[in-house]
Amino acid sequence: MNAHPAPAYYPPPESVGGWRKLTDPAQIRALAGVDSDALAPARQWNARHGVASAVVIIRRGYLVAEWYENGATPQTRFNIHSCTKSFTGMAYGILFEDARRGVQHQHVLRDPFIGPGRRAHRRQPHRSG
Repeated sequence: MNAHPAPAYYPPPESVGGWRKLTDPAQIRALAGVDSDALAPARQWNARHGVASAVVIIRRGYLVAEWYENGATPQTRFNIHSCTKSFTGMAYGILFEDARRGVQHQHVLRDPFIGPGRRAHRRQPHRSG
């Protein structure tokens, strides 16, 4: 385990650049710890299903892969409905485990759409507004 973890990275809004993006395979391996060639089978598997899809892979604060298949574009809106609850639940699990180990995250729960006084148990089921 790394004794000195990298500082947390929070990307700026898309309008001013968004995520840091790596395109060079050597940089992807060195900075993000991902073998970009190993992602090719995942992309092929995703494409063969014949439905519009988008995949974005972010590791260590870097966008390392992004692909759109079967007519999808970066502007495609997918009807994902309650799927976001699963991602929110996983994020809370990571936060809770980090807190148990003494790791603190400063800006994680800042949300301009949720006013002050909202508790985590109200955010997770997406009933807070």
